[in-house]
Amino acid sequence: MDYYSRYLQSNDYFKIINTLRQKKCGVTSASDAVTASATAVAVTVADVSAASALPLSAVRELLPKAADEFSAHLQVTQSGEILYVFPPGFKSRYRGFGIFLEKAARICFSAIKKIAVLLFKIWIVVMLIGISFCLLPLRLRVLYFLGLNHREKAAGVHLPARQIYSALCGGYGLSKK
Repeated sequence: MDYYSRYLQSNDYFKIINTLRQKKCGVTSASDAVTASATAVAVTVADVSAASALPLSAVRELLPKAADEFSAHLQVTQSGEILYVFPPGFKSRYRGFGIFLEKAARICFSAIKKIAVLLFKIWIVVMLIGISFCLLPLRLRVLYFLGLNHREKAAGVHLPARQIYSALCGGYGLSKK
């Protein structure tokens, strides 16, 4: 459970959010409705506590979380209280369709990256195995001729280097003619 999901599931947190929304939408006339959509909501801890009927300690704990989620600015009043100024629009930084798309894109990118790394590792293993099997006949030929050369030297017969080279590379189309 991440940092914010604890607070998002809390009933007290939802009461605070609903109180802030009511303060934003609390208009009395049509002219107030036009200016309310373009103005910010400014509240103190005591205002929210009184409007939501929550204990002051709970509001002191949860209002900074709401300010973080809804990108509020902090100001200090003349009396020294902290004033939380919520911008117009009241959009959450942690919920909504755009945030969902960002998280989905991040998860998809991570999955694609993991799959690509896995495929690359499989490709490397297949290539290493393939190369070792391709080089196996060459190794066997070298070992055969080294052993043959050693036996022939012991018997007094010398095998020329050109003959060994053509025998080793002849099967791969690399021999000189």
